[in-house]
Amino acid sequence: MSDVVWTPELRLHVHASRAHPNPAFLAARLQRRGLAYPLEADACFALAAKSWREDYPSHRTKALMRTGLLNNAPPWRAVVEAALARCERPDPEAPLEVDLEAASITCHLSRLWSSTGYWITRGGVAFAVRALARCAELTTYGKDHLYLDERGDWMVEARSRSTSEPEGLHEEWLILRALIAEATGADYAAARDAAAEIIDRSASDKPWERGLLLWLPFAFPDEPAFAEVGRETALELSEILSTRKNVTDAATSAVARYLTVASIETGLAVLAHRKAVIGFADVLTIIAHRGLATAMPLLEASLDKLISETDRKAWCKAYFALRVPAIVELAANRFPESKGVAAAVAKYHKPPKVKKS
Repeated sequence: MSDVVWTPELRLHVHASRAHPNPAFLAARLQRRGLAYPLEADACFALAAKSWREDYPSHRTKALMRTGLLNNAPPWRAVVEAALARCERPDPEAPLEVDLEAASITCHLSRLWSSTGYWITRGGVAFAVRALARCAELTTYGKDHLYLDERGDWMVEARSRSTSEPEGLHEEWLILRALIAEATGADYAAARDAAAEIIDRSASDKPWERGLLLWLPFAFPDEPAFAEVGRETALELSEILSTRKNVTDAATSAVARYLTVASIETGLAVLAHRKAVIGFADVLTIIAHRGLATAMPLLEASLDKLISETDRKAWCKAYFALRVPAIVELAANRFPESKGVAAAVAKYHKPPKVKKS
């Protein structure tokens, strides 16, 4: 089977691991935030402080949290007070605390995308793992009940949205995975131990509450034992999602990211469910890390999800860029009546234009 023709553009889609680094992916993602690797502490603090003080917390959000302050359980009351105070007076020397960082994100007093670099430069990769995971274990009364009144809003410990919240969760796990892949041996070991502790406390009889059993294996692709703990969660969530009319992109994305580290057998079992999907970047990552032959069964299964001509044309446009004849043949054989696929196949085989000298 022909190998993929890896262009710089394709490599930008591949999620990194320690065994298969991809500095280009990390550089591109950080550049969008005005950052570069290695992360610079002052720049990361400035980005975070701007979020606390200027960019993000609306007057209404802060008013709701102040009004609801006394409704917080005692430990959370002081944490929310500290988060509100930080919006007024950012202090680069203030102690770093997991619950403060997670509460700031959960209460919309800070942006997640502006926080990860600050966490890593101040507390290390292990702290960033703990803080991001803690965000998935928290919500607010308003989010939990989809209702707010004159009592304001306050912190609630709940994992019911662990696959989808806080806002920006998916992008941040992509970034954190890339940063973990670049960590030194000692920093990586500390982060791995932190992840193991979180996995141990993430058991639940409700798959919606086990989102961290998908995200943490994704973030640590070099730990095969982690991948195994997410299997049942991925299968159960996929089954539930396939029975619902309104499926959130967040939950399906969490499962799809997990498939980059799952066994191919698990991936095929997940994709057998009607609404389960696997993304282009996920497949590219599997190809880059485990080989094209390993990924081909998942590619074939992904064809079953292409209901419309628009879907089929988009699939061909993405995957034909790999310049693998077997992939082109796969699509042509599966959809012999599709005009869109036929056009894509013809374009693939068309000789490139030769520029006149």
